[in-house]
Amino acid sequence: MDQRNNTQNESRPWYKIPMVWFVMALPLTAVVASIITLVIAAKHSPDVIQHNRHSSKIITPVDSDKTEQGNSN
Repeated sequence: MDQRNNTQNESRPWYKIPMVWFVMALPLTAVVASIITLVIAAKHSPDVIQHNRHSSKIITPVDSDKTEQGNSN
């Protein structure tokens, strides 16, 4: 009986074997989820914020005498 069951499994096409679909389910789910994520990201992209570059380059001088007096106390 075991040999008879074995020949029946070998004669079936691959797409009729349930284990094949279980093995392919995880990668297919990941592909579908990534496509959905890309579509959502493309439709609802955030606005680009333009920073004022000049304000970040302003350097205020520090008086070294005042900092030494503050550290000596």
